[in-house]
Amino acid sequence: MSHFTVAAIFPFGVDNLKNIENLMANKDSFITALSNKIAKPFGAYDINKEISPYKRYLDDEEIQKMSKYYGISKSDLNLLKEKAEDWSGDKESGVDEKGLFTISTANYEGIYDTWEAYDVMLTEDLLRDEDLVCDSILTPECQLIRSEQSFYNIGDSNEKEFLAWKQKYQDILKSYLPNSFVLLIDCHI
Repeated sequence: MSHFTVAAIFPFGVDNLKNIENLMANKDSFITALSNKIAKPFGAYDINKEISPYKRYLDDEEIQKMSKYYGISKSDLNLLKEKAEDWSGDKESGVDEKGLFTISTANYEGIYDTWEAYDVMLTEDLLRDEDLVCDSILTPECQLIRSEQSFYNIGDSNEKEFLAWKQKYQDILKSYLPNSFVLLIDCHI
């Protein structure tokens, strides 16, 4: 299991600047208020949230792993179907013209199992911190923008992808300047 950070953006009007400064002076209460404000929309990304049943097709990589685990030929989808429920934890499975599937109620948009906001800052202050690059951004419209991979360690193999994400991340944050602040959320998966 791992942790990652989401930056939730909150724009504010110029006329609210004095009020924002007062709120930032009492950060704990401000963090709690903002957390309450986004709890419901951010809840859409909870992996524990059950959604309407849908067909979840197993891709070639998952079928290959399943085949190896159960010692069944990857081309024998009907036999693999008998093991698919055990494999996935879902209650139904089947095979159709698209392939092997299970019936799932798992939240396919889920990214976390628990979360907690831990800081709030003006967007320009976050941008000055070159070392803090969040893994995802939650826009004011509650759209989640994610990096294509997690960057726990940066090395030769993923430095190019990290720099591309960092640039996109900074560009998105800059688009909300000057009057916005960011709630930093620690997520666990």
